[in-house]
Amino acid sequence: MNLEWIQPGDLVYGPFPAQIIKNRMKASHYCLVLSVDNKTGLFLAAIGTSGHIDSCSLDHELLIVAPDDLRRAKLRKPTRFDLLQTAWLDAEPFAECGNIRFSSGLIYAFSKAANAAGLV
Repeated sequence: MNLEWIQPGDLVYGPFPAQIIKNRMKASHYCLVLSVDNKTGLFLAAIGTSGHIDSCSLDHELLIVAPDDLRRAKLRKPTRFDLLQTAWLDAEPFAECGNIRFSSGLIYAFSKAANAAGLV
């Protein structure tokens, strides 16, 4: 995937660093793009998971569960993105899926989670 097309708020799918993933059975994950560094050719992403969605989300997590939000984000299952579990990644092995910019509710929830994670 071309880095120049990636923007914060995009959802991408690809390999997340193994040292961060707790469930080593699945190396590829949906990720939420937080920042793009055109100088290094890398983007900062938060890992996503569809596991344990029924439990309470933490303040630093963005939870996408509403059917309209899932459709706009092009996700098949409710997904949570942990803004404390991030990594700088190379765009090459990733595929773009969707983004959260089309939902004012997700933008607001993302803003709250980013503040809780100390990203803002």
